[in-house]
Amino acid sequence: MKVRDRHLIKELRQERGLTQRQLATLAKCSQATISAIEVGKLTTISEDLGAHIAQWLERRPRELFEKFDEERVDALIMKNEARRTRQRGAVAA
Repeated sequence: MKVRDRHLIKELRQERGLTQRQLATLAKCSQATISAIEVGKLTTISEDLGAHIAQWLERRPRELFEKFDEERVDALIMKNEARRTRQRGAVAA
C-alpha cells in the first residue's frame, strides 16, 4: 500500500497522544518504521501494517493508504517479461 499523506499520519498520531513507539507497539512494527513513514523515507507498506496503523489512528485504511492499481502492476509485469525475452534473444544470437 502506498502512503497517501505522511503528514496526516503524524498529525493523527499526535492528536491521539501517541508516541511513535506507542503506535509502533500497537501496530506491531518498529518505532523506526513509524518514523520512516512520517518523514517520507518509507512510502509503501504491507496491507497488514496499513490496516493496523489505520485501526489505531481510528481511520479507514483507504483514508491513509492507497492500494496499487492491479492493472498497472500487471502491465508493468508484462513489460518487464517482454524486455527479458528480448534480452535473452539478443544474448542467444
